[in-house]
Formats: sequence, structure tokens, C-alpha cells
Amino acid sequence: QIQKTIDTHTHAHKAMKEIIPGLFIGDLHDAQNTAGLQAQNVTRMLSLGASPDLAALPTCVTSQRTVHVPDSDNADLLSLLPDLMDFIDQELQHNKKHDHHAGGSDDFEEEEDDD
Repeated sequence: QIQKTIDTHTHAHKAMKEIIPGLFIGDLHDAQNTAGLQAQNVTRMLSLGASPDLAALPTCVTSQRTVHVPDSDNADLLSLLPDLMDFIDQELQHNKKHDHHAGGSDDFEEEEDDD
């Protein structure tokens, strides 16, 4: 019984995942992991939760938005999506412009149709 309890508390943390180029999803542990954020070049953060405020933002994060969402099965997440998507789109566009001016690859640029 004791071993079972210990095993459930010592499971390995799953690292944040890249959903599309430049957009990651993670948890509070990821948001506080400066080395992990820097390794993925994360500079902007959107935090959701009952109390998602970080005591101190990692130094690599230059822009952060916090959305308070009740920790409830009845929380209306769908009503938040348009505003959240606007923030994500703005930040991805900012990264796209920054990468383009810095001479980096532009993973978000749409190909023109030659028809």
C-alpha cells in the first residue's frame, strides 16, 4: 500500500508539447521551467486556471496573459475561445514578423497559388 502511494507521487513529469510550429501546451511546471522555455524559444505565455498567476515570470517571457477560469466541470471554456484565439494569433504573427526580420525561417507563411 505504501509503495503504491509513493509510485503515484513520483511519476515523471510530461514535458510541454508543440501543437503547431511555435505553439506549445504545458502545465504550471512547464511555465516555471525557465531552462525548458528557453530551450524552445518561448517568449510569450497564456495562462489559464483557477489561479494561474505565476509568482515571477521566467526572464525569457516578454508577454503574458492570464485568464481566470474556475476549476469546475461547469466552466464555460467555449465562451473564452474567441478571445484566447485572438491572443494566440497575435503572438504567432508577432513571432512570424520577428523571425522574418531576423532572417529565420518563416514556418507560418502561406504558399502562393500559381494557378
